[in-house]
Amino acid sequence: MHWNRAAALGALLVLCSAHAWAEESPALPLATLPDVNDLSAVTTHMQRLLDQGLDDPEWPANMRPQDIVVYDLTLMYAYSLEGGLKRLTTQPNVSPERDKPDGADANPVGTLANPSGGNEEPALLTTTETTYGPFRRIKSLDNGYTKVYAYITLPGSSDLYGLDGVDAYGVQCNEGAFNYFGLTNGSWDMECGVCTQHHMIDPEPEYRYNDAGRWYVYRSHPSGLPRAWLSLHDRPPGGLAPGSRVFMKMWVPADNEVKVYYACTGYDNLGEIYYDWMTGPKADGSGNRFRRVTSMVVGGIARSLNNSWDDISIYNSSAGDHLWESRDTAEVINGDSKGRGAASWITPVDQTVRYDETVNIKSPKIRARGQRGRK
Repeated sequence: MHWNRAAALGALLVLCSAHAWAEESPALPLATLPDVNDLSAVTTHMQRLLDQGLDDPEWPANMRPQDIVVYDLTLMYAYSLEGGLKRLTTQPNVSPERDKPDGADANPVGTLANPSGGNEEPALLTTTETTYGPFRRIKSLDNGYTKVYAYITLPGSSDLYGLDGVDAYGVQCNEGAFNYFGLTNGSWDMECGVCTQHHMIDPEPEYRYNDAGRWYVYRSHPSGLPRAWLSLHDRPPGGLAPGSRVFMKMWVPADNEVKVYYACTGYDNLGEIYYDWMTGPKADGSGNRFRRVTSMVVGGIARSLNNSWDDISIYNSSAGDHLWESRDTAEVINGDSKGRGAASWITPVDQTVRYDETVNIKSPKIRARGQRGRK
């Protein structure tokens, strides 16, 4: 699908200049942050961020406060009108793009804040080592970029295989397929997109398993600091069906602030806002590098086929909104988090290089270690 057809879906896009974004949401001085243990003050702070964050012409016209979740990565809290205040607990990073300690994979976090304390929980599931993490990654240059957006048609049910949450020995492991945008600036890093995994999807009120191959919003903030965190599988309710066509957008409206928007036919708008008052991306684009990734995390033989990206667009002040082309690209790589040479197991089908591409990923025929862990 090319740009003229994407324009027909312009109701999803309200475009503005980087200068206008910077004026929408001025950076909040660190001195104004509330005491992290004062839940009333934190709630007031998060509500103010939500109210402020809705005032952005990049959201579609029908965006509502209840469609948005706000994350304060300095205070380590999330907030929404529906879910209230949640404390983000520290967990190991499980990005398929990065090495991690053996056996360090963990499931989602984000627990209801409890004024009496004791609201932080350990990982929901301890797993065996994830043995393979193949990925296809396209990374932008550092040329003042402040926005990226695209459509992704997710694999159909028959295009996914082997992501059943067990390795080649039948031992539980953390497996999944991912499609997401990433953004780095210096040591700051984050990922937001959609994923499908067998493991828990609705931690409250009871644990359930994603046996229907539904896709859920995925986000990870591997900052390299002890507060690295991961959160999966909670939006949208019931998940996105295999084969869904999803619009995803990530942009930087102000220093240290990132907004992400998702849209899919049959579902309400989904918006997320991330604030990191310590360090983060820049509204003028300096140091920002976007990436898009299709990947898997697997413990045995698996496949994720027909991940179809189209109308992949990027923005900077010099070129405006435009299709992501070779002139915007610093890196195109087929990789593996364990360094096993994944190129032969990843097949990109370039309809138009960089901005229209279908990615097929298979894991090699290797056997997991069968490391026994808590089930």
